[in-house]
Amino acid sequence: MSDFGLRIKDAVGNILLNITDKITRLRYSTQINADTNGNTTLSDITGHSTVEFSVMLETGGDKCQHSVTRTGTTIAWVYQEGYAGAVKVYSSAKSAIFVFMYT
Repeated sequence: MSDFGLRIKDAVGNILLNITDKITRLRYSTQINADTNGNTTLSDITGHSTVEFSVMLETGGDKCQHSVTRTGTTIAWVYQEGYAGAVKVYSSAKSAIFVFMYT
């Protein structure tokens, strides 16, 4: 039996649909404040593919969401700011971090 996937059977138990690979699920999410770096370790993502990203939770055209990366089993996020020369034109924003895992 697979840990992930979808199996649909009819009333007498015949398998109508059996999808046991490439099923995506939300593995981790959190909200972080602006100007905050951090990370988390997810030991169960070893050997699995992930997609990790952030979504800005503040409105306004002068904000940036966090950058999110994966190294091994560690998911890290770094706040972003934008500059035009020496003038800050984009500030870090409160963000939501999402990690989706698929097999």
